[in-house]
Amino acid sequence: MKYRYLLIFVISFIVTTGSIQAREVKLATTDWAPYFSDTLPEHGFFSAITDAAFKAVGHETNLTFLPWQRTLILAERGEYDGIMAAYYSDERAEVFHYSNIVYTDSVVLFAKKGFKPSKYTNLKDLVNFSIAVGTGWVYSPEFDSATYLRKEYAPNQIVNIRKLFYGRVDLMAASETVFQYEVSQHRSFEMDDFVKLDPPLAQNDLFLIFSKQLPDSVTLMNDFNRGLEIIKQNGELEKILNRFRM
Repeated sequence: MKYRYLLIFVISFIVTTGSIQAREVKLATTDWAPYFSDTLPEHGFFSAITDAAFKAVGHETNLTFLPWQRTLILAERGEYDGIMAAYYSDERAEVFHYSNIVYTDSVVLFAKKGFKPSKYTNLKDLVNFSIAVGTGWVYSPEFDSATYLRKEYAPNQIVNIRKLFYGRVDLMAASETVFQYEVSQHRSFEMDDFVKLDPPLAQNDLFLIFSKQLPDSVTLMNDFNRGLEIIKQNGELEKILNRFRM
């Protein structure tokens, strides 16, 4: 009889955690407040969601902040289990497994106040303007492949905001949430200094991505997906978003 109960316990454990042995999941990312940052409480709301999802299935997370290009290179090699977090691209999908959707982000073009036009019909309307973008960032398939656009690259968002504010570029492509947050954190800027062009470049889903170089990457992805569903069902995800006023 005791063996029967032991078997039931083991099966229940596997179903709950998705793996026999829980372990530390090593993730890398870059500062991208308010989603995640080394300076934010709990490293930001997206990090809190990730921690809670992995904890729900028995894993602990270890998060390292690096420049974005280095994050991509090291995670692709398998030196980290995965990246928190990323948009989808076909190129990345060749080397990473994608989790279920964690959050959806609006990507837009910003300009200095007074910029004309305030709307565009297609990307070719923007060929005469310089556009600040982040090195290694994905925005939308159409925008990323538009080699006819004058894109100027920088390693982080605040550098690009400064370039836009001081007139060194005409436009900036960015997450609307991140742009608003970064502007709010610097006394030199106000949102009234900028305008948003219509339409948005994209509505991009955010995922965790796991290196295909690692033998248990599919298991980790499935574990995370299972944990994410658990915290959705038990209300913890909603509590995290409310806690961070998202």
